[in-house]
Amino acid sequence: MGAVHTHLGRLDEARTDLEAALALNGQDGTRTLEAWCLHHLAQVEFAAGRLDEAEDLARQAQLLAGELGDELTVAGAQLVRGEVATQRGDFPAAEAACQQALEVNCRMGHAAGQLRVLAALSRLALAQEDAARACALAERALAVEGTSNLLLERAPLLAVYGQALCVLDDPRSEAIQAEAAELYRKMKK
Repeated sequence: MGAVHTHLGRLDEARTDLEAALALNGQDGTRTLEAWCLHHLAQVEFAAGRLDEAEDLARQAQLLAGELGDELTVAGAQLVRGEVATQRGDFPAAEAACQQALEVNCRMGHAAGQLRVLAALSRLALAQEDAARACALAERALAVEGTSNLLLERAPLLAVYGQALCVLDDPRSEAIQAEAAELYRKMKK
């Protein structure tokens, strides 16, 4: 539930659930679950704007998951680190981290991860004032097969796509932003 709460912006609930899972895991759990929880706690801290905490938790998750050979959790942690780097204006580091995460998600056929990373790359392109690239990345994400039912991933992707279209004065912007808003409403039900 912690991951779902994070996507819905319920950060206190997400943190509580993930910390409880981490504590239970410490009793008799696995290191894989520990890495997963650390990665998701990093997402919570990033969403709350606590970049140092997010970076530290993502680094811990990446190291532990790397030791365990859990490539998807490594990729998730790299994505958080890429998002942190974008917020800090370190665009080369953001690009490198996100591209590494994208490579893993593509190779492993993880559609949800591909959408999350491509949305992050779109946000990075917008931060670099490259709306055309942001649109191209969002359109690439929307073309990933088997993702039409992934509301948690599609809503933020459509939001950044709508923003990029708006910057380009593209008339599709309003419809895309309305679709993103509708997906957010559906998720909150």
